[in-house]
Amino acid sequence: MFVATRGNQDVQRLVASYVRAWTHGNYARMYGLLDERSRLEVSESQFIGDYEHAAQTAAVSDPRRGGRDVGRGVNDVARQGR
Repeated sequence: MFVATRGNQDVQRLVASYVRAWTHGNYARMYGLLDERSRLEVSESQFIGDYEHAAQTAAVSDPRRGGRDVGRGVNDVARQGR
């Protein structure tokens, strides 16, 4: 989970992009947004496999809850820290 406590636009965009990719099940895009150190610690195929397994285990069909867009929720959290 990411929590941005300052109004840093770059961090907000990164987090929103990551969550948007997660919402659409685009795990390859999520992997591409990781920093180099993180990508060195886990291969893309392992990262994708882990997310797919977690989604199946949790029986996740849609990461949105109650009709609320997760991406907007992340931006809301980031704005609260300003």
